[in-house]
Amino acid sequence: MSTFWSTETYRGGLDKPGVGIYVDANPGVTARALEVRTPDPGWTAGIYAADQPSKDITGWKLVSPARTVTENVQRYQLDTGGHAYRYYLVWITKVVAGQAKVAEIYLFK
Repeated sequence: MSTFWSTETYRGGLDKPGVGIYVDANPGVTARALEVRTPDPGWTAGIYAADQPSKDITGWKLVSPARTVTENVQRYQLDTGGHAYRYYLVWITKVVAGQAKVAEIYLFK
């Protein structure tokens, strides 16, 4: 995994509630799982969904609770309540060595 998106570098951990990256599943999908691939596991993230992206986390619905990414490929089971959301957010709440890196994100029906 030589190509990836990374957070800014946070010395001493995140200085805010979280930071994230979202995918656009246009026109919407009732996803059952989301897979994150990373070259550097160890960070923590939860998965959120929304019909419209919001700059504030309160505009998103939690569909999988935060947990530590322990492998290079981490799968989250999603509870969308049968709703076909358009946007899925990987919300990072804890970083390792000052940042988190995301190489790929996959949604599964």
